[in-house]
Amino acid sequence: MATATSSQTASEGTVKVSRQIVELINELSEVRSTYNTAKARVEELRKEVLSQVGKANLTLIHHNIEVARIIESNPVRVDSKFLEENFPEAYEASLTSTQQFTIRSVTRTK
Repeated sequence: MATATSSQTASEGTVKVSRQIVELINELSEVRSTYNTAKARVEELRKEVLSQVGKANLTLIHHNIEVARIIESNPVRVDSKFLEENFPEAYEASLTSTQQFTIRSVTRTK
């Protein structure tokens, strides 16, 4: 973990970091970009397959070999907006907080 010493702290809330941290942040940006592209492609492929074979519980067969299954699922989710509007006390009572940290890389021109 990179910690700042008094000589590393540039100003309140900023820390000078090593080249290794910069490289990690650059790799993180590249991986995020690849992930987002792949995620979009996955959704395109799903839509294409479902548009051609339909949305039903199916086993897909090619030359008598099972290649995939389409399985319907109906996950249950809480409608937060409905809960907040109609039962504000329950909504407030059910809120939880989780600490998280987001790393946003800064776009630099080369």
